[in-house]
Amino acid sequence: MGRETARACAKQQDRSFSRPPSCGKLLHMSNITNLNQFRKQQLRAKKRAQGTENAVKHGRSKGQKTLEEREMGKAARDLDGHAREGDE
Repeated sequence: MGRETARACAKQQDRSFSRPPSCGKLLHMSNITNLNQFRKQQLRAKKRAQGTENAVKHGRSKGQKTLEEREMGKAARDLDGHAREGDE
């Protein structure tokens, strides 16, 4: 720091400011937030959580559904194969 900058910093440190003096240091700025994007992200997260909850409560995976359909079809075919000619 040069003499003038050091003097300016010393003067700033003596005064009481509501914000900290820079004194040659870089201040970190916060990231700019797009409120529409933030709102949409929150909505997506909420819907994802609701979907997960519903899947646990009601759902089965596609593989489980097809396996069950195949097993039911095979059981029906096996039952029809064991039926007698005269009985209906």
